[in-house]
Amino acid sequence: MDSEDPIPVRVLEREAATSEANGTLVEVEGIHLKALDPASPAFACLEQGLRARGLIVQPYLGFGNWFEPTAGLSFEEYLARRPAALVNTYRRKEKKLGKRDGVRFCLYRDPAEADEAISAYERVYANSWKTPEPYPRFMPALIRTAARMGALRLGVVWIGDEPVAAQVWITWQGRSTIFKLAHDQHFDALSVGSVLTMWMMRHALDVDRVSEVDFGVGDDPYKRTWLAQRRERWGLLALNPRTPKGLLGIARHVAGRAAKRALSGPVARIASVRSETMNRSSRAD
Repeated sequence: MDSEDPIPVRVLEREAATSEANGTLVEVEGIHLKALDPASPAFACLEQGLRARGLIVQPYLGFGNWFEPTAGLSFEEYLARRPAALVNTYRRKEKKLGKRDGVRFCLYRDPAEADEAISAYERVYANSWKTPEPYPRFMPALIRTAARMGALRLGVVWIGDEPVAAQVWITWQGRSTIFKLAHDQHFDALSVGSVLTMWMMRHALDVDRVSEVDFGVGDDPYKRTWLAQRRERWGLLALNPRTPKGLLGIARHVAGRAAKRALSGPVARIASVRSETMNRSSRAD
């Protein structure tokens, strides 16, 4: 499915049927639900309920999520589960980093620390490999909100007065999500990002004693070395064939997919015939 929503993101604003002043109902154009657990009974109930209301429903894989149950797990026990290459690199780089003057680890949690935490995070992000945030006010707002709720764990590695790595973890109801990672590229040789992940993991397991750690959105290959299990999060795109925008969305996302599947067989056969013809011609020459 395209990443762009078929219905502009006013999610459930006009997407749900509402009553206007004269008492008439506005038809649903579409409902887009994301990051759902397909193993949950609620997923099947949602899909069935949407279909029962006459909507065309397209389930789709949203993303993979790497995680690990950690109830009762200490940091040392966590390390024992990791690949030897990762553990050896961590110990070697931590020792090397410790030889630098002025190295310190700061963990920001409180609302009173939010401004300093945001400043450090943004400085690191600006010196990292990452592209600028499309919504620059989002992360500061998230950090402040998480701090007020007691959910913020923002770790920073400092070398002197310079923040060189920063990570935002969200810890809530016994779970920690690794939300944002960044490090200053000038310090790649010290692997400051990997060392910081280990320091953050130590805090999550030995201090917060969380029951689960997860890596958020995405199937980046490096994640499986840190967390051992994978699950999927799915979406439900429900569109109304009785409205113009709903029909447009169906043609674009649902029918388009079906057409691609229907054409994939003939296209493959044509390509195979063409390849065989070219091979025969080549042998004749």
